Order: sequence, then structure tokens, then C-alpha cells
Amino acid sequence: MVPKGSSSDKHAVPTEPVTLGDFTFTTQHGRHSPRSIQQNYRYDVLLPEKGRIPADLDYDLGADDLARVDNSYHARRPQQEVLVGKFGFAPGDFFASTFLRPTRVPLQRAEFVSTNGVTWGTIVGVKPFRQLAVFSEAFRAYAPRERVATSWLRQIAGPNLSVRPDLRRYGLPPYCRGNRIFAVVPEFVDDAGHLGEISSADRSSFGLYGGGRRLTGGEHILLYRGVKVPPDVGRFRLYMTTERKTPWWGLSTKVKTAWRFVSTPTEGERVTLPLLNPTYDVPVDRRNRAPDDGRFVFDVTVTPPKGATVSPLHRFRVKASFDGGRTWRLGRTRALGGGHYAVALRHPPKEQTDGFVALKMHAADDSGNRVWQSVERAYRLTKSS
Repeated sequence: MVPKGSSSDKHAVPTEPVTLGDFTFTTQHGRHSPRSIQQNYRYDVLLPEKGRIPADLDYDLGADDLARVDNSYHARRPQQEVLVGKFGFAPGDFFASTFLRPTRVPLQRAEFVSTNGVTWGTIVGVKPFRQLAVFSEAFRAYAPRERVATSWLRQIAGPNLSVRPDLRRYGLPPYCRGNRIFAVVPEFVDDAGHLGEISSADRSSFGLYGGGRRLTGGEHILLYRGVKVPPDVGRFRLYMTTERKTPWWGLSTKVKTAWRFVSTPTEGERVTLPLLNPTYDVPVDRRNRAPDDGRFVFDVTVTPPKGATVSPLHRFRVKASFDGGRTWRLGRTRALGGGHYAVALRHPPKEQTDGFVALKMHAADDSGNRVWQSVERAYRLTKSS
């Protein structure tokens, strides 16, 4: 063999003995319900054939081969278009791709996936493309006949320290090791815990303080390499502000969070920081609206991330504003145990408001850890039927 431009022969020597590698033939199929029927459903199946290409590629899949995911897609307005993609990894796969399918929301849809050891993950992108905000879930496999339900883009959205165990190696949840603090704080996580990536439309800032001075700060909390803290400082303050004030988003437009937490240097082991983490469960409709002119109850949970030391809360309160933050009304709270609370508000008639509900919350535990959080335009009001 003489390659072009070469003046001498080149030889290829095979391995000896010749070895046979692994081979898997995989087909992936997606089908959705026709527009002519009212029921919305979709099938995504990935069918790996290890070591062969079968002569017959017809598959008959029944209930024992599928799992069902009831997905509720929330929206800012009727017929809003989002992009939905689903990744599938067959056993042994290290790469997967997907098409982002334009999907009109709000939408309730039954989605069926194959269960033959395939790992699935969904992503949802909020347009426009130049400012695309993508939400994703952790990859997982499903058991035959398993049925689960989840929602996408449901409000309230904001920072969440207790999502995606697969991101632990990147600094989530925040932790200390030796005399360094490591932290990654997702800025927009929806009500169901789907992680939102940073959009070009977002604005964010943070500052970490200890010992009476600023230790670090910047745009996003991405302290992969850690920040060195004074060995004689045990109390810290962390401030974070996130903004997404765009026409295509509309809710949770500005979230301000302040943590006060206690931490001491360790001997080198990883210790999760006791940052109190507020999450909300607000019973809004698929337009992220709640009825006006009456009593309205939702749940709030305030706990540190898994692995951190837990102390009982001795203070919890929530305030609501219906005029863009000019005036505030204290909500009634009831402890349900384990950091869970029921919050009752009295919604005024919509015409007496700016059409939205803003929230402020404050919680403190017995170990000196505290959190304050405010959410502009947390959810909408709609006329009660």
C-alpha cells in the first residue's frame, strides 16, 4: 500500500489472535396521537438487539413492555410552543441524541416508554431559540407497568439545593471540605424539581460573606474549585438574586434568597452545608393560575439538603402581596411536621390586584441557620368560577 504523497510502503499488522468486539443493533421509534382525537398520548421505544440484526424487525409491545409517565406541561399562555425531547440510553450506551419536537402547551399527555433496561430522560425548552431556557430531569429506567406522574414548568420556580443527585460531584448540594466551601446553586428549578439551565436572558448575582468581609461573589454560584474560608470563622452569609424578566417567561421573574448558616472547618471529609432550602407546592392550574376572591392554601417545605445536620425550625412565616410589593399581608401557617407547613392566604378579587401574587418567606432553625426568600410574580390570579 502506497498512500498518496508517500515514498514508501505502509503496512497494517492485525492483532493476533484477532478478537471479536461487542455489537448491538438498536432502533428507536416515536409515535404520538393524531390531532383528530381528544386523548393525548405518545410512545417512545428503544429496542436494542445485542449481537445480531434480526431478520424480522416487527415488534409487538404490550403492557408488560412499557411504563407510563403522565406529564403535565404548564404554560404562560394558551397555545404556547415549547420544545420537548426524550433521550434513550440502551444498556452499555454512552451517547444518545434526540429531536426537539415543537409542542403546544398547556398539555396533559400520557407518555409510554420501553422498559427493557433502557434509561430515559426528558428535556423541555422554552423558546425563543436565542434565549432558550432548557429544563431537564435525571435519567432513569422504568419497570414494566410502572406508572408515574410529573409536571413541567409549574410555578413556583427558583433556586433549589436538593435536586439531581447526579450533580453531586459538581458541588450540589453545597459542602465544605477542610477550609474550603464548594457550591453550585441551580437558579431556576420548577415546582417538580426539573433543573433549568442558565438562559442568555437571565441575570444573576451572589455574594458569600464571613468574618465581616466578602469572601467571593459574581454572577452565578459555580464554585467548582471551592473558596478558601478563614479557619476561625464559623458563621457565614450567602446572598443570591436571580432575574428572568422576559415576555416568554412571565412568572418567578425575580427571586432573592439570603442564607445565614453555621459551618466549621473539617478534617478533609465532605460535609454538606446546613443551608435551609425552601420549596413550594402551590395547586395552580396548567396556566400557573390560582382562583381569586377566597381562601387559598398551599404547602411550603423548609429543610436542609440531604446529608446535612437537621435542626428543628422555631420560626416560619409567609407574607403575600397583591399589588407588586407595595403592601404585604401575613399568611396563616400551620406546622405539619418535619419542616412542612400549610400556608393559608386570602386572595382578593382579581380586579383589586395587579393580577399576580408575590411572596416573602422567612425560616430559622435552632442551630442558627436562617433563610429569607422573596418571589416576584410567584403565580397568577384568575377569576374563580
